Amino acid sequence: MVIMANSTSITLSSLLNRMIHQYQNVVSTSINGGIKSLLPTMPPSPLFVPFARLGSLQIVLWLFSLVLFGMGYKYIERDYKLFLSLGPGGTPYSFRGYTKLSLISLFKLRDPYRVPVFPAKPRPANGFLDDLKARQGPRPQLLGIAPQRQITQKPSPEMIQALQDMIREMVNECPSSWYIARSTFEKHNEALFSRFRTSNEPDHHVEIVHSHKTDGSMHLHLHPEDMKIVLDKGWGERHPLARGTTWWWHWPCPRCFMIIYGPRDEAELQQIKRIIRAAAWWVSGVDTRRENELQNALASD
Repeated sequence: MVIMANSTSITLSSLLNRMIHQYQNVVSTSINGGIKSLLPTMPPSPLFVPFARLGSLQIVLWLFSLVLFGMGYKYIERDYKLFLSLGPGGTPYSFRGYTKLSLISLFKLRDPYRVPVFPAKPRPANGFLDDLKARQGPRPQLLGIAPQRQITQKPSPEMIQALQDMIREMVNECPSSWYIARSTFEKHNEALFSRFRTSNEPDHHVEIVHSHKTDGSMHLHLHPEDMKIVLDKGWGERHPLARGTTWWWHWPCPRCFMIIYGPRDEAELQQIKRIIRAAAWWVSGVDTRRENELQNALASD
């Protein structure tokens, strides 16, 4: 009986080993030959055909992205250097200020030579300038928004100094109404201010005019009719952000905010002085024409 038990145990062991060996052969055959032999016979699905080329497509997309990034970087670098070359102005003199200005510039005026439409008729109805002479030659080229600068036809340093002295001397004519302080727009230049606000434009400031030391140009506010005369005679143009207050945004510059080109000689300086007096009249209400008439009458007596 013992011998039969041992014989049965050996038979079952050999049978189990044989079954395991056959199972291993079946699995090996299925992996090495069976599945591989079936793959070529499977028809390719049209849905998955483009994914077979995904590797090449990724390379093309990466190369295209690198080219766009390089072009964008060069443009931003050049534009940022141009922004810095204009000097400090109303916008922070940094990359943060440049970024802010780039976003705002998307809404700049398309036509700086068109007189704006005011929601109400200005008071007084008529302007200050009547016989302003035309500026000779083409308009100079301007760059930037804040700061905005004149880069061609720049006045001489002596003429720029004469312009600034002229603005300071205007305070002596009417110290009870005008004074000199740091500009609220530029923050790096002196400006002529009014002690009283008489303009009926809702978003008007009491700053009359400020001049730029680097190029001789200046920013000021004018009556709508005077704006039209200045635009037609070629003395300046509207600021790109001179949109005033709208129903959806409060812009940093009033509608009547303009840039006046720098004087190239003494004759132009005298014409610009008249424009500045018109700005002072519009903001403060001081009419220097009457004072001049009174002085001339007293001198004739």
